[in-house]
Order: sequence, then C-alpha cells, then structure tokens
Amino acid sequence: MHAYPFVSFRQATFLGVLSIISCTMAVQSADALTPQELQGRQIYQQSQDESNVEISVTLGLTKTTLPAQTFPCINCHGAEGEGKVEGSLTIPAITASSLFANATLQGRSRPAYNEGTLTQAIRMGYKSNSQSLDSAMPRYSLSKAQMAALIAYLKRLGSAMDLDPGLTDDKIQLGSVLPLSGALRETGRLLKNTLEACLDEANAQGLIYGRRLSIYIEDSGDTDQGALTATQHLLDGNKTFALIARFDSDNADEVNARLAKSKLPDLAPITFMPNQQSETDTRTFYFLPSYADQARALVDYWLTLPEFTRIKSNATLALIIGDHAADKLAAESIRAQAYLQGMMIDVMHWQSDKSKNNAALKKLFFKKPAAIFFLGDVNEFETVNAQLIKTAQHPMLLGLMAMLGREALQIKNLSFSRILLATPFAYDQSTLNNFTTLLKRHGIPLQNPGLQSIACNAVKVLVEGLKHIGRHASRQKLITALEEIHNFPSDFLPPLNFSSHSKIGLQGAYIMELNQRAELISQSTWITPSNESLRKP
Repeated sequence: MHAYPFVSFRQATFLGVLSIISCTMAVQSADALTPQELQGRQIYQQSQDESNVEISVTLGLTKTTLPAQTFPCINCHGAEGEGKVEGSLTIPAITASSLFANATLQGRSRPAYNEGTLTQAIRMGYKSNSQSLDSAMPRYSLSKAQMAALIAYLKRLGSAMDLDPGLTDDKIQLGSVLPLSGALRETGRLLKNTLEACLDEANAQGLIYGRRLSIYIEDSGDTDQGALTATQHLLDGNKTFALIARFDSDNADEVNARLAKSKLPDLAPITFMPNQQSETDTRTFYFLPSYADQARALVDYWLTLPEFTRIKSNATLALIIGDHAADKLAAESIRAQAYLQGMMIDVMHWQSDKSKNNAALKKLFFKKPAAIFFLGDVNEFETVNAQLIKTAQHPMLLGLMAMLGREALQIKNLSFSRILLATPFAYDQSTLNNFTTLLKRHGIPLQNPGLQSIACNAVKVLVEGLKHIGRHASRQKLITALEEIHNFPSDFLPPLNFSSHSKIGLQGAYIMELNQRAELISQSTWITPSNESLRKP
C-alpha cells in the first residue's frame, strides 16, 4: 500500500500514434465572415438566429409544419456542405463550388443556382431547372433578411474563409473562466498558471496544422454572478473556439444554459456536479466523476468489507446530509443504493437551528449505526464528531474527499474506528515527479496535484481531438472527435472515455483510508458503481 498526499476540492477548487502535425505549407490570409454571413452560419447550423424570428419547416412527405431547430441544414449536408449518402438517398454537396456552377446529377443537368433559384429551392423545394427536390428535403420558412444571410453564408460554406470564431490562419483561441480575485484567487491563479504552462508545452511540441494554441481568461471572482458575467463576456467577444478547464460552481444553471445555446465545446469544467445532459447540450465534456458516482462507489466498497459482512443482518447506515445542494444530490444516490441492498438507513438533514441538530444527532447515535456517511462541510463535521465523542461510539466514517478536505480530517480526537474516503485521484510517485518537473520549467509549484492535473489533462485531450480533425477545423468537428476518445491516459485519473451518448469521462472512485498519521492509504483499485444503483425506490 502507498501513502498519497490528499487535496480538497471543496477547499481547493470550490473554496483541486500521431505526433502533433506542423503545417509547413504557406497559407493565404482569409477574410473573416461578415456579420451577415455569421448570421447565415448560425441559421445553417442551428436553424435559428438572434432575430427572434422563428424559422419553421414543412416536411415534404407529410406536409407537417414544425419548428426548424430539429432540422438544421448541417445535419444532412454536413459541417462543410459536403453532403453524404444515406441508404438509397444521396444528399448533394452544397458548397459554393457545387451550387453556383452547372452540374449533372444522376444523369440530369441543371444550371448554376443564383440567389433567386436558391431561394426557391430552400422555400419551395424546386431545383434550378424547376424540377422538384427530393421530398426528404424540408422546405424552410425564413424572413427576407434570414434568407439573404443564409445565401450569403452558402457562398462561403466549405471555403478557407468559413472559420468558426476563435480560428485564424495561425491561431486557435481558447477561453476559460477562473476566480482570479476574491476569496478563491490563489486557487484561480494557480490554475491559470498551470493551464498556460501546459499550453506552452503543447505549442513547444509543434503547431497543430500551422496553428498555435492561445488562451484568454476571464476573472469570475468568487460569486455565481461573477461567473455568469465573465462567461457572457467571452460569449459576447465571439472570439473563442472552445472553453477549457473553466471553474464551475454548484449553482451554475444559468451559465450552463448560456453555454449550451452558444454551442461552444467545453472541456473539463472543474466541478463534481455535471450539468444534466440533454439533447440540446452535448458539447460539455466532464473529466471528473460526480459526487453521486463517487458516493455510490464508496457504498459498494463498504458492502464488501469484513466488518460489514459480520453484522450484515443488523447493520445500519446513518446518512447525515448537509445544507448544500451537492450534499443533497449525493444523498439521493446513497439512499437508492442502500434500498437496493435491503439495508437499514437512518437519515438526518442538517438544519440552521443548532439545538435541533444536536437533538437529531443524539437520536441518530442512539441507534448505534455501523457506519456514518457524512455529506457536509467542516463546521457541520466538527459538530458531528463532538456529539459522537459523548456517546463513546466508534462507527466507521464514509465520506467524499472533495467535500471533507484537509481541515476536517485534521480535527483532533476523531471518534471513528476507520475513515474511508472516495476520491477520483491516485498519485503514483513517477507521475508526481514528471508533473513536478514540467511545472518547474515554468516556475510553478505543485500545490494541488488533482486540480492542476485537470488543466494539463484538458490540454492533452484537446490536442488529441484537434489532431484528428485536420486543417479545416470547426467546433462541431472537434466535438465529434472528442466523442471518439476512448481509454485516453490522464495523469492521476483513470483513462477517460467519451461517446456521443456520454460526455462524463469517468464514473466511480478510488477508496482511500486515513491512517493515524493523517496519511491517505490506498484501499482499492478504481471502483465503477453498478448501474443498478441508479434505480430509485
């Protein structure tokens, strides 16, 4: 067994066979898309724009009219207008070179489109030779301005000028939101410095198809409103290709909603509370397992211990739930796990009234639980321990390292027989030495290996995705490439896995035990909780 340094994410983060290709070809400078063309791009990719004029479609087969957001052009014609073949249906290319030139399709000629005939094709489903388009092609109802914008963009589609915001001939502009001021400033600055160092390392290994990685970081302060304002500044600037290692909070619903609308790829937001994935938000890739999955892994481990097996018939798990949103969400998964195992479970919800908490703890301890799963902060934990001392009981403590943190675990006279903690991080000495050496090259200390490694792991995954999408990069291509990341090695974490259906790269935890010298000792390999425990009573 090995002793590992431990870090607190509630304290530290919530207070934690292809080389890179250098393009040697000369590339001509491309003009940026105009505001009208950018509007058209948004319509092509999302079937909506900022005008609040709803776009609808009429389906050729059923004559049904529906909102167009479900049928954006990009879904069939592709990010570059390249078209594709689906079964017996051939979806034609609609790049400028395809549309605005005479063509022969399936043995039939058609003249080049102009703005008039292209409008007719989009609205009414007629080709430039007045023949009907396939009935699978939706007919789009756009305003005059929207149609003009879309056609303007189609003249650029698939060309060297058709670049997502944040891309230039020689640069990929990234963005992040970190707390560089306020109570969390030391953590934010440590993460900023580490992120910049790892990007410098990536650039030093060779440019990505002739482009250098650059980053602009907005200061979120230490409030939810600060994070919202900083995020909106990045979005308003419209110069960010992707977000990376941004500092998230437990109350980030509005931030997540705005990012979802922006379609920005979002790599490794630092949070243990991933936003609930939906069909409209599939561009956020989480590197850290949720509190809920860590908790479920710990319960699974506890159920295998000899101590539990000896008293299985009358074992009681006490669940103490703090007053934070994260605590309550994790508690739901623990209760479901206990229910499926047929276990007895007693629950205490923390209240603002100190006297009520003391009375509730006294009642809870009267039942002599075999273990206490604590979800809360250091002040709540200190109260629990003080009341437990009075009973002379020594149950096992189960907890999440990211919640409890260093300060709670250094409280004197902890009244527990064993302290088992779930954490996503495991630190082997060789990786620690290599990571320390990397940071030293940039004058950065290794203060929080878990937190700092997220920044570097995010850069590595980003580079891996960019390597596979080629010179003509786009946000959507990057998202698709990241969805194909499987068993990607990451420092201090197990290999990451993503897919089009799952953007959470890890589920589960390592289990550590705190010994009498306040060292965390490894007790398990990575535990992925059973999906059966996701079912609720």
